[in-house]
Amino acid sequence: MAKGLISRDDILKTLEEYEALGRDAFLDRYGYREASTYLLVHDGKDYEPKAIAGVAREGA
Repeated sequence: MAKGLISRDDILKTLEEYEALGRDAFLDRYGYREASTYLLVHDGKDYEPKAIAGVAREGA
């Protein structure tokens, strides 16, 4: 995969970690803040998009 690209699997793994830790613990662990404008919605649940993308990218 090209540098900087995020795979679907990376996103799904990150969403699993987010769910396991809970929102606040996930954001604290990775140094992100609460989203102010947009949310990522997956399977009817809201997620912090910048945090999810940033953490998933680290795994890529």
